[in-house]
Amino acid sequence: MPKVVVAGAGLTGLAAAISAREAGANVVLLEKGSRADVGGNAAFSGGLFLFRYDGPADLTSITQDFEPGMRADRIEAPPYASDAYAAELMAISDGRADPRLVRTLAEQSLDTVRWLAAKGVRFTFNRTVGAHVRNGVLHIPPGQILTSTGEGMSRGFEVIEPLLGYAERIGVEIRWCTALVDVVREDRRVTGVAVDGGVLPGDAVVIATGGFQADRELRRRHLGPDWVNVKLRGTRLATGAVFGRAAGYTAATEAEGRHG
Repeated sequence: MPKVVVAGAGLTGLAAAISAREAGANVVLLEKGSRADVGGNAAFSGGLFLFRYDGPADLTSITQDFEPGMRADRIEAPPYASDAYAAELMAISDGRADPRLVRTLAEQSLDTVRWLAAKGVRFTFNRTVGAHVRNGVLHIPPGQILTSTGEGMSRGFEVIEPLLGYAERIGVEIRWCTALVDVVREDRRVTGVAVDGGVLPGDAVVIATGGFQADRELRRRHLGPDWVNVKLRGTRLATGAVFGRAAGYTAATEAEGRHG
């Protein structure tokens, strides 16, 4: 049975661990924080999802729950196509996003939300983006409409909690308070990871440790001095500690490929 090591128990890491386990792998999920820190930045989000859909049937295939005042006899929802989704993401990034990745995200977004729902994440129709009921019809503008079910602003944790429970039920081994120290390589191939106390072998390693926004020096170096004193809105654990190791491996590999 192949062994997969995933670093980071945020939304990406949990999804990767679950997918690998369902595909038949032995999975170890590393999280440098405690169980109380699970979820990464996603746990601090509002839980609002953007995905493509062709009409009301796609939305009601995910949920038939409505926030108070949103239920209606009929739903009117113009399509929000992959092209519109991709164009919105490219505009948000000022054209700097990778068009191939954007296209893949847009095309797979509906199936991804359905996948989350199948793992126990609950969604509801949300009024925050201009949806309204008039004459018994729920009118939905194209774009974000479903949010994870929960209270308050940090509904993102309501996405994380069911995924964590599902991962534990299907046998993902989760090691809390265990940071990835380094990536282990043999003959230009990743063969595992180093953690405090030893090495974990892996046929595949997934690094899902988030960004570097919680590190003042990295913010200053890469974003500029105005970013040193910003207030964090996400996890304090996203310090970018793993980036150098993964990037170093990529640079070394490319250099060997050019000169070898």
